[in-house]
Amino acid sequence: MIPSNYFPFDRNAKIELFDFFGGATVLAATTGTAVSVRLPGNFKRGFVTVLGLSIQDDQTSFIDSLFAIRVNGVPDRNYQNIIGQLGLISDPHAIIPIIVRPNDVLDVFVTNNGAFGHFYIARLMGFYDYEEK
Repeated sequence: MIPSNYFPFDRNAKIELFDFFGGATVLAATTGTAVSVRLPGNFKRGFVTVLGLSIQDDQTSFIDSLFAIRVNGVPDRNYQNIIGQLGLISDPHAIIPIIVRPNDVLDVFVTNNGAFGHFYIARLMGFYDYEEK
């Protein structure tokens, strides 16, 4: 999804969409990474524009969960304390674009403050913007 009404950055016609998703079991009172991916090195810049979150075994556990989107280990300032479900895996939610660069490591970090472990799933979508040659 490429937002058109609020997207503040210029982009050329040479883009490629991406859709990263994954999951991980995070035990009670611990942290883990649901999605972790190293971006390719052949684009000018990228933008994460869509997010979906889910807990496979117990959707009510969002009340005990804290999510953060990190770029190179640093939480994004707009998405460092996501409490509750922001978009579904099957119907992700448009977010404020997060700029990423070639070879960045992008991940969704989960803190499970509940009494039981859960299987967390995250989905990040966006696009790469290539320079014209």
